[in-house]
Amino acid sequence: MNKKIDKLLKAYNLAKYVDRFIISEPLGVIPYDLSYYFPAAHYDYPPAQISNEEVPIYINLIRSFIAKISNNYELSLIHI
Repeated sequence: MNKKIDKLLKAYNLAKYVDRFIISEPLGVIPYDLSYYFPAAHYDYPPAQISNEEVPIYINLIRSFIAKISNNYELSLIHI
């Protein structure tokens, strides 16, 4: 899926306008540009292994990240 997105962004010259992130169960939020540099680049975490205690921790981690970066972005719709 990421390769398809890469092609579309490049085809429409939009890559410079898009910040992409990967949401990863074990790692949280990873900037797309750094996703292949992490030791756990293949971060498929089986959902069945997530305990009920881990779910709120993970949700709060993602929520905290979004809150910290949200002021850096403005919602705009691009029509292709």
